[in-house]
Amino acid sequence: MGAASSAEAAVLPRAAEEPSATIHYIDMESSAYELTDLMMIESLQGLVNREEPRIWVLKNPLHLYDAQPGFSANSVMVARDFWFDQLSGYTKQPYTDPYALVAAFAGELAGAVLYDEDVLDPAGVGNSGTYYYYTGDNSAYAEPNKSFLPSDVRVANLNVTAMLSARHHAVALTAAQLQKLEDDYNVTLPVLADSGALGLDSWEEAYDYALTELAPYMRTDILAANPNYSLAMFDYIIANNIFTFHLKGDPQAGNGLSASEKGLLDELVELAPGVAPIIGTWGGSTDEDAFGRYLNGKGKYALVASESFNMSWTSGLPMVRPAASETVRSLVYDPTKVYISFTETDGDTLLFPHLKFPTWMALADREDYPIAWELTPLLAEIDPLAAAYYEAQRGANSYVTPVTGVGYIKYPMPDQYRDDYFALTDDYMDYMRQRTLRTMRYDRFDASVYTNIPSVEGVFAGYGGLDPERPAVADNRETHFRYMGKPVFINYSFFDGADIAAYSGTGPAFFNVGAQYINTELLTDYIDSLPARFVVVTPGEMVDLYQQYAESVFEEIAEAGFRASFTHDESGFLHEDSGSYIADGDHRVADGAQSWTYRFNLDDAETTLELALDIANNYVVEASVDASTWTVVAQAAADIHDASNRQTLALDLTSYLTGNQTNTVYVRFRDGSLADGWGPSLYSVSVNGGIVEGVPPRDALTSGRMLQDGEFLVSPSGTYNLTLQTDGNLVLYSGPNPAANTGVVWQSGVTGTSGDYFAMMQTDGNLVVYKGTGPSDNQGYLWSSGTNGSSSAHLVIKDDGKVYIYEGDAPASAGSLLWSRP
Repeated sequence: MGAASSAEAAVLPRAAEEPSATIHYIDMESSAYELTDLMMIESLQGLVNREEPRIWVLKNPLHLYDAQPGFSANSVMVARDFWFDQLSGYTKQPYTDPYALVAAFAGELAGAVLYDEDVLDPAGVGNSGTYYYYTGDNSAYAEPNKSFLPSDVRVANLNVTAMLSARHHAVALTAAQLQKLEDDYNVTLPVLADSGALGLDSWEEAYDYALTELAPYMRTDILAANPNYSLAMFDYIIANNIFTFHLKGDPQAGNGLSASEKGLLDELVELAPGVAPIIGTWGGSTDEDAFGRYLNGKGKYALVASESFNMSWTSGLPMVRPAASETVRSLVYDPTKVYISFTETDGDTLLFPHLKFPTWMALADREDYPIAWELTPLLAEIDPLAAAYYEAQRGANSYVTPVTGVGYIKYPMPDQYRDDYFALTDDYMDYMRQRTLRTMRYDRFDASVYTNIPSVEGVFAGYGGLDPERPAVADNRETHFRYMGKPVFINYSFFDGADIAAYSGTGPAFFNVGAQYINTELLTDYIDSLPARFVVVTPGEMVDLYQQYAESVFEEIAEAGFRASFTHDESGFLHEDSGSYIADGDHRVADGAQSWTYRFNLDDAETTLELALDIANNYVVEASVDASTWTVVAQAAADIHDASNRQTLALDLTSYLTGNQTNTVYVRFRDGSLADGWGPSLYSVSVNGGIVEGVPPRDALTSGRMLQDGEFLVSPSGTYNLTLQTDGNLVLYSGPNPAANTGVVWQSGVTGTSGDYFAMMQTDGNLVVYKGTGPSDNQGYLWSSGTNGSSSAHLVIKDDGKVYIYEGDAPASAGSLLWSRP
């Protein structure tokens, strides 16, 4: 048959030719076999399939995920012959004796590589946990194996053996197996290497040998990580001559390994330059979190394939590009509806699309629901058989890119690797026609970075399990936003399904629910039970609906107001972000060469554009009608570093609307002094008088609000400030803040002993200074305005140099004047 290589194949190695018309297969799921038998067959399969795939192995997984509590149905796997039965048009030649299979292909082997059988002894000294090779009925998980962990030295010797097998094109055997082949099958193989004779008695000795003696002969643009007896993937590793290792300890923190071991590990990982995949097991002997921090920090991403047999065979099939990843309906956003989507997670781990998803795909009527499934885009390359199956099974379902794109990344890659990784993800998502991806963590900052990938139309952040970091259902508004023109959603959990179904908040309401280890039948039953106001959509449809919502809110505006702290309201106007960040959780900052830009598209009927900026430090504000040619419209008078110039800066940009056919103005913020890193600190923006929700007015103390000592109010133009001093004295100063005051205008004149103080605008209309840190720590009265008796009141500081107390909770409801000073 023709060559299996493809112009689209960019990451993973593939067989040189398409599979042979005859498949030689063997069932290795038997209590008669041991791990050494499987090692023999996996190494044989890799060597034979290297050029023209011919051998297929039937075997249940060796390490499996446990089910979530109460969902035992999740443990069911597909039968080990499921994918084999998908193959049609081939002659299938069975073998029942693994030695006979070796004998059948002995003529294609250069020889044998020996290893000490103790390497694969589950009961060996230094191993922990219990291990079972034979799982019996496929529905019975090899559950004890999940916690089994062999010693570092055993795993290191196993990996060296696999590399020796690949290097010499020699089957991996124990001495007893070599003798049995000669005695019972008349097969004599020359011994080309013996890992057991090398005296590799430690992790460091084994990998130092591998680095020196084997790496020059191995493929290192891709690496393999195997910290366990994960023999399922050994055929692929050996077929493609991939350098194989495993981590030790926590290399990022420097725990659990010596300085020389850390240095060696760095050399091993850096065999693969730049952005590169690590195929195999995520974590294992090293904690998953430590594994991710270390490898992601070096530009590496994972393809978890430790339970996937026969990749050396399936990677020889021609790549399959789907016609589509979803069927998109023409939906129109309705603010009275609650939109919800569901995603079966963990498709980054090949175990799920290979072993779990097919059982759920078989559920009755599953294809009638707009459920999404995570499928790694690399599936088209490493297993076109599975890619074709999912294409045929889709129905009304959709397929999305799992965890961070082309590979598994738990933590953002450093900047020097990011562009290359994003370009790679973009290529694969485009090939698989996928529109959305998920990130690992519930972090809006991490998630937003992925909007830079052209093929990504929307990002979903978070796992969707029982993670304590998952969002609260009541906070839905702040779990979806638009960043750089693309929607980002923080995922919810299926385990919060009852709270979601009872959600009574107003629109916009968008819930993307991550279904971690959830049987799809549970999803369809839940969908059928949802109230009528819920509309179930695919993640792609969720993105489209959100864009409709965003256009209705953030385009053709008359007014707007937002906190500049990555809020839902701010993000809709963010046009460009070059490294700005959120400081103290309440303001956006740009230092040095950093900057950010807002885009304000006004309604055609609007003829004015006035901004009120709560801003401080060394700011430069620029305006433009095309985001290309800029004019400075405001600049700090001095290089301020301590926010002492914080003020409400009024800008009239109406002139930028003259002759502006789009009625769009761009406003950019950058540092006024690139060298010292104290650029603009922006707290809030009001457009044409729009209200900034969630931010107390800086010129008013509303009913029930308090000032703590050291805090102050400032008049609208920053001309005066009212400060509660640390001695309890309430003082009206001229100047934008107490540090920059130019004199006392008025003061209460009452000071107290050392300690804490707070001023409370009480609900009875009285402004009172108390000793203590707050109402729960009230240590006694110090001074009051004497305006009690009103049902409510508020205080305002004005640019005329006076302080006023009016009836009413806030300035918007101001009534009669009760008090003023001076």
